[in-house]
Amino acid sequence: MHAERFRCLFHAGINLYAAHLPLDFHDEVGNNTTLARWLGLEDVVPFGSYNGRPAGVTGSLPQAVPLEQFAARVEETLGQAVVRIWPFGPALVQRVSIASGGGSFLIDQVAEMGTDAYLTGEMSHNVYHMVRELGLNVIYGGHYATETAGLKALAEHLAVRFGLETVFVDLPTGA
Repeated sequence: MHAERFRCLFHAGINLYAAHLPLDFHDEVGNNTTLARWLGLEDVVPFGSYNGRPAGVTGSLPQAVPLEQFAARVEETLGQAVVRIWPFGPALVQRVSIASGGGSFLIDQVAEMGTDAYLTGEMSHNVYHMVRELGLNVIYGGHYATETAGLKALAEHLAVRFGLETVFVDLPTGA
């Protein structure tokens, strides 16, 4: 299946560059850093650990806002409704942590940092009670939606730096 896909691309003279985890973690055009920038977070630093590397970023909004207002900001940023909100934390959000895609495995690390809201891509049934008992707000923005931010930022970077024409082909999965 992959060979056929590649043949179609290469036959049409289209280059393919694929990067998953490096694009999540990149400190300039990565998914997490880009989402933090788009959401207006300040003092952004890496957090969490995945195979010895930081797995996300954390930062602060200039001023605390109600969780519902922050969730609306996330929806505006992502261009779609969030998948789900587990509102078990503080009513006001200022400290925000982000790990795009499937970041549910970081819940315990998020709780240790005193995060007011955690934005990740997809939820995992097995962390629901942990999130509730730890008193966390978790916003699930969608795996696909949270992992396209870096692609858009990378395309813009390449266009500016090298004068390349880039096209983002949006193929949302609904997940």
